[in-house]
Amino acid sequence: MNLSNRRGNFRVLSIAVGLGLCGLAGGVSPVRAQESAAAKALPLAEIADAARIEKAVRAAHGKVVILNFWASWNAPSAAQYPAFVFLYDRYHAEGLEVISVATDPVKERENRVIPFIQSYKTHFPTFQKDDSDPAAFLAAVDNNWSGTLPRTYILGRDGGVRQTLTTRINPERFEAMLRRLLKEEPLKPKRTNSSKSNDSKPPARNPNGFIGGAKPYAARWLDTRRNVS
Repeated sequence: MNLSNRRGNFRVLSIAVGLGLCGLAGGVSPVRAQESAAAKALPLAEIADAARIEKAVRAAHGKVVILNFWASWNAPSAAQYPAFVFLYDRYHAEGLEVISVATDPVKERENRVIPFIQSYKTHFPTFQKDDSDPAAFLAAVDNNWSGTLPRTYILGRDGGVRQTLTTRINPERFEAMLRRLLKEEPLKPKRTNSSKSNDSKPPARNPNGFIGGAKPYAARWLDTRRNVS
């Protein structure tokens, strides 16, 4: 389904649908009984443009990030949501961050989006796309994204995009991938001259979007190797 072509409302499917992560639930400790002070302070479905979402992604640099775009009316993407809640509760202490972006119309924030988020006792940052031009929003995020849902990006600790998910995936392989990424160390930022950096202009926005323009992991690794003397 497409952001600009909404096809009615669907009832949210159970956690057993979507990613098929029901197999992960066996023998898993229950979700945290009490929310942390930081979790309680998180705004629910903060209305945001692409720049605000980019800021949240940048702030999570050094962590493994799941950036998930979904909608309550889109059955496949809504069905994945509880799986991401489960994964966050299980691996957040090890460095996993989930950033959730609902793409429902803003007018449905109070009646649909917030109740949906609350029903899963979400602890991770949640946003709701503003009502700006959908085409401009997509281009600012990823110029290669047509708007189909679900859309999920997996970023390593170095900020590189490791995988883009558009369909259901193998749950065991997905969790194994997260474990591998969590064991990696982020690349150390390059040293810059502080006096020059204060006078420099902010970098031009990548025409492919802040995610679509992110350097792939392999290329980042090669750059690092080239800088080793």
